[in-house]
Amino acid sequence: MTISKTSENSPSKGLDKILEKFLQIRKQTSSKFILLEINTGYIMVALAKFSNGALNISRAQKVNLPSESIDRYVPSDPSAMGQLLEDIIQEENLNTLNTAVVLSQDSVYTKLVEIPNSISRDEAYKYLSDPSSPIQLPIPIKQTDFDLTPTSIITSKEGKEYRKYLVTALPQKSMNSLISTIKGIGLDLCRVEVGHTCLLRLIAKHINKLQENQYIIYLELLSECTHICISDKIGPILVDRLAAIRDYPSPEDIDNQQEVQDKSQSQGKSNKSVPNNQNDYLPVSRMDLQILLREVSTRINKLSKEFGLLGTLSIFMSGRNSIHPKLSEIISKSLNLPVFSISPANSLCVGDINYDPAQISEQSFGHLIGLGLGLIDSEELFNKETDFNSLDIIDNYIPEKIVSFGAKNRSGLDQFNSNKNNLKKEKVALPNKVSKNVVESKSREQDYLQKEVKEKKLEILKSSSLPPLPKETKGVEIDNGLPPLPKETKGVEIDNGLPPLPKETKGVEIDNGLPPSPKETKVVGNLNTGNANQDDIGKQKTTKKVLKAEKGADPPALEQPDVIFTRQNEEEKLIEKKNDPTDKIDSEFTSNPETKEEFRFDSSFLDLDK
Repeated sequence: MTISKTSENSPSKGLDKILEKFLQIRKQTSSKFILLEINTGYIMVALAKFSNGALNISRAQKVNLPSESIDRYVPSDPSAMGQLLEDIIQEENLNTLNTAVVLSQDSVYTKLVEIPNSISRDEAYKYLSDPSSPIQLPIPIKQTDFDLTPTSIITSKEGKEYRKYLVTALPQKSMNSLISTIKGIGLDLCRVEVGHTCLLRLIAKHINKLQENQYIIYLELLSECTHICISDKIGPILVDRLAAIRDYPSPEDIDNQQEVQDKSQSQGKSNKSVPNNQNDYLPVSRMDLQILLREVSTRINKLSKEFGLLGTLSIFMSGRNSIHPKLSEIISKSLNLPVFSISPANSLCVGDINYDPAQISEQSFGHLIGLGLGLIDSEELFNKETDFNSLDIIDNYIPEKIVSFGAKNRSGLDQFNSNKNNLKKEKVALPNKVSKNVVESKSREQDYLQKEVKEKKLEILKSSSLPPLPKETKGVEIDNGLPPLPKETKGVEIDNGLPPLPKETKGVEIDNGLPPSPKETKVVGNLNTGNANQDDIGKQKTTKKVLKAEKGADPPALEQPDVIFTRQNEEEKLIEKKNDPTDKIDSEFTSNPETKEEFRFDSSFLDLDK
């Protein structure tokens, strides 16, 4: 039984091997290409074929992927991604080994560098790869796979001319992951390109018409961002990423929402959160585009400020969000530039494209179509007659007045804001506009006059006979020939050759050589007033100075405010002061016998607090 089974199966095994070898030869000799686009969240696969000088695309498939399967716009697991691609190729019968891949422009690093204009493009690669090259990139150039694209920008430094080249660098780690994915399933990786180069091929005939100082802005409006690429007739000169706008309903979104509604209805639930795109759509306005318009205007002004360029611009758009109604008109009126919305399927040298419009929109084919056009000879593509296909423009708007950009002319929102500010200043009479040289000369003249005035002031101060004003000093003594002012002292006695002032005492008797003052006494009984009249008695009561009366003694006179001493008391005072050493000092301040005038000692100038 075993022998019979092997004899029955041996012819089929031999036939399968023959068919497999024939299929392999067919794949190796096929001129078709597998077009592969890798992006965040999905991949697109299609088959490209050339016939009658036109590109034909068929069997297009879009497969959604989990977010963890893509890392930096390349497969995170090459083996798993390779297995998925192999299943799609077998299911769609893509019988070819030739493969071309397009990556998002966010996966690469782009920068304009200066390379001497005297060297060729091949020598420019060596110049950039040289470790001693003055060009610096954020990542080592040896760790990248890079490409150089020459531009029309030529600068001069120190008598030498330099040409600007656009460097497009992809990390080798990302390239190795891509090669492992393609080579792992037996395919040949023939071409790897970036999104912005593929999109420029869609407008090849418009680029071919550009003259000197004429440029094109290409905007790809996607859900996550807006890609901008500014190009002249030679190639791109600026690549950047801008803000996104509101999404336009696409077949992919409608299909996904229908699946959600069908699933909710099968579970007996109503999902009111899913909107109806056809009925709930709101057209975009200038307010929705405000951020995008400002960023586009900033990039335009960058060309004139950094590179010294000036000329005219035109805008071309594609992508899923480029088909908003009246979008071209809004952008054109805001920036005063002509705007065109293109159809990638109707571009130059594009033939038939077969796809399911219920699953994929036409605007999603921009990268794959541009990738397929890159397989055609560039001279044949750009030298093709421009009337070959005129259906690539699906919407356009050209303003009445087109604004140019440059050092003397500004475009976009900057010019709009400047006009707005000028309207506010119309009431003020402004002087006529003067050139920059005149303004600089006037400023230099004013500086010179101010300097001359300062020098004359210094000469006058130096020649003046008056002493200079003292500067403000803190804690520094200045010798000005005058005795120093007494310093503020608290609780410190100063010997100035004068007798000390009597201190304030309470309840302590001081012997000053004078008889003691009479104390206040209360009146007990009757006072012997003698011949004192009633007015004198009234004065005694008001002054509250009552003296003890002795019998037979005359009452003291109350008219004098001070105490009056008798002759006997004065004589006793003089006798006591004969041996007093301070008698000379005291006698100087007593009454003068010649003038009989009373002298009193004024101690106000000894007040230390003043």
